[in-house]
Amino acid sequence: MTADTKTWWERIPSWLLWALAALAALALVLFVLWVGPWLFTRHPSSDLTDADALKAKNDVRTTLVQAVAGLAVASGAIVTYRTFRQNQLEQANRQDREERTYKLNQSQQVTDTYTKAVEQLGHEEAPVRLGAMYSLERLAQDNPPRRQTVVDVLCAYLRMPYTPPTRERAAPEPEADDATDARLASPVNDRRKRDAAQELQVRQTAQRLLADHLRTPLDIPHKDAQRLNASAEETFWPGISVDLTGATLVDLDLRGLSVVRAAFRRASFCGDARFDEATFSGDARFSGATFSGVALFAGATFSGVARFGGATFSGVARFGGATFSGVALFAGATFSGDAGFAGATFSGDAGFAGARFSGVAGFAGARFSGDVAFIAATFSGDVEFIMATFSGVAGFAGARFSGVAGFAGATFSGVARFGGATFSGDAWFIETTFSGDARFGGVRVLHLEQPDLNKGSESTRGVWPEGWTVRPDADDPSRGTLVSSAVGSH
Repeated sequence: MTADTKTWWERIPSWLLWALAALAALALVLFVLWVGPWLFTRHPSSDLTDADALKAKNDVRTTLVQAVAGLAVASGAIVTYRTFRQNQLEQANRQDREERTYKLNQSQQVTDTYTKAVEQLGHEEAPVRLGAMYSLERLAQDNPPRRQTVVDVLCAYLRMPYTPPTRERAAPEPEADDATDARLASPVNDRRKRDAAQELQVRQTAQRLLADHLRTPLDIPHKDAQRLNASAEETFWPGISVDLTGATLVDLDLRGLSVVRAAFRRASFCGDARFDEATFSGDARFSGATFSGVALFAGATFSGVARFGGATFSGVARFGGATFSGVALFAGATFSGDAGFAGATFSGDAGFAGARFSGVAGFAGARFSGDVAFIAATFSGDVEFIMATFSGVAGFAGARFSGVAGFAGATFSGVARFGGATFSGDAWFIETTFSGDARFGGVRVLHLEQPDLNKGSESTRGVWPEGWTVRPDADDPSRGTLVSSAVGSH
């Protein structure tokens, strides 16, 4: 505080203050011992003896001393209390400053650790990159607000371009000349192979760290996982979204995954990809993804929009028992192996328009509560819609069924549209129920059985819905068109 800002009492010298205090104390003593007793005992009309007058003065003196002592005690108590409160405030302020300093230092330390770890992710040596990942994982575990940032960094690392090392072939290599042997055995090639193998370990470590912290705890129901509070003591990280768009993922195992949103657009899954019992609270985007091995989504829950449009499944794809609460989009998807959707539940609309199924397409017991579109879909193998339930519009217009098409026991509550579809194999509509309008006009049936002349009847392959029959083509009796029985009888 400057001299100009000081108050008038702050400008008084300290020696003068002490002198004034001493004079005030001396005046108080004189008042209590002499002036006070004389002042309070003098009365013009009093007729006291000397002894009574002395006693009266002593009584007044005693009372004044007690009063001054009481005031002193009260003043001391006030001063003590004010000193105590002042000490409390100073201690609280000191603790607050220390806490702010500690948090600032801790935040700076966390920032330094994060910055150093991120820098080390670009190191050319794999062990350094591994150490950086574990450092980031530890940092995120101890600091819940940093977890999404750390997950974003790990996902960004996995999104970087990468070509998995090819597996060594067991067949013997052809003989080569000395120059070729020297080139293949050069230190450069050896280092490249070692670096590729080590990078695979680094990337699989990143995948495992994500799986370890995004997997639903065993003692928590999947639907309740995202309701948990983030804690430094719990290994599960709620409230996390992952973005692995375009990433190359090798033998990914995310069984029991629980995230808010997930983006795997154009991702390449090398080896098996496991999402069994996974829970996606928001949208799940797999559009254009490529699954080279087995793709397992059995029992998975998709609460938002599930996008698999244009995805390629080279191996078996299993969605048995999966739950799609929102829209499920598989338009243009390619299933080279078997596709299993048995017992799956589609609460919203489902789109399989233009999808290609090369293996068995299993939808037995599936439940479609909204509209479902298999328009122009291609089924090269057998199709199983046995006991499936279609509550909305079921569109199979233009679909091609090359194998056995099984709709036995299926229930169509809404409109069933099969117009323009082609059945090259058997079609079984045994005990199929059509509560709404069933449209089979223009359905083409290939490879009809020849009429049984001994029975005097025309026999076709499979069992068609009631009220529909096959009318063979005039130029090729092995092919025909499905028509209403009323039309076919003419």
